Amino acid sequence: MSEDYAKKGISNNYLRINAVLLQIKHLLEQHHKSLNEYDLLPLTSSDNNPNELPKLLFSELNIPVTDEDLAKIELLNENQKLVYNIVIERIEKNQPATIFVDGSAEALDRTLKDIMECNNPFGGKVIVFGRDFHQILPVILKGSHTQIVNATLKSSTLWSNMEIFYLNQNMRVEDDLESNNFKDFLIRIGNGTEKTIGDDMIRIPDNMIIKWHDEESLQTLIKSTYPSLQTQFLDSSYFTDKIILTTKNEHVDYINNIILENYQEIAQHT
Repeated sequence: MSEDYAKKGISNNYLRINAVLLQIKHLLEQHHKSLNEYDLLPLTSSDNNPNELPKLLFSELNIPVTDEDLAKIELLNENQKLVYNIVIERIEKNQPATIFVDGSAEALDRTLKDIMECNNPFGGKVIVFGRDFHQILPVILKGSHTQIVNATLKSSTLWSNMEIFYLNQNMRVEDDLESNNFKDFLIRIGNGTEKTIGDDMIRIPDNMIIKWHDEESLQTLIKSTYPSLQTQFLDSSYFTDKIILTTKNEHVDYINNIILENYQEIAQHT
């Protein structure tokens, strides 16, 4: 039935589905039944205008673009602007493209092919993925190294269809020398160029280590993480922007209690 409407010149898939549902609705009403009695998509048009766009699609196509949003384009660095321009060009020219990469996407690929009734990758839709493969791998419960690697998108048959861009400039650490050094350290680890001890150990630089001597070492760790605690203790963002990670929940509770004690002492003296 949907193919019949396509032959009539209704090329938009949403409108074809709407027209089919409307015809089914009329047939069911002749037998004193309704669409609500069946597990079908909701009818999104009125009887008087079956060719109107679905309300959801209409609202998505009419989202206002503010001056503030447009101004952010100028804040993009050279690499980001290149990617932005290419993505917008693909969308405006309705050119199928899969840009960036992020995890396993075979399920999304199959779903969009079914929805769009198109065998092109991702149903011919422009898909933008992004992720740092060096730091983030898919989670495979009790999986071996081989199983984890095989679950990445780089091992997928979809990879050959990807148009890949590299964003090498970290905007968040642009003016922070310490963060830049840490970023470069992680990149060297990911690229396999960082010096190792044997084949499987990496020496952490001394400037990233607070050595353990006694319980006072925890206070040193807390002070290095929250150096302005005495003046910023009422600013919630000061705590959400920093974090101390540990291997066990009991260690988390212990460190949190120490920080709370410090917080209470500061609050009592202000």
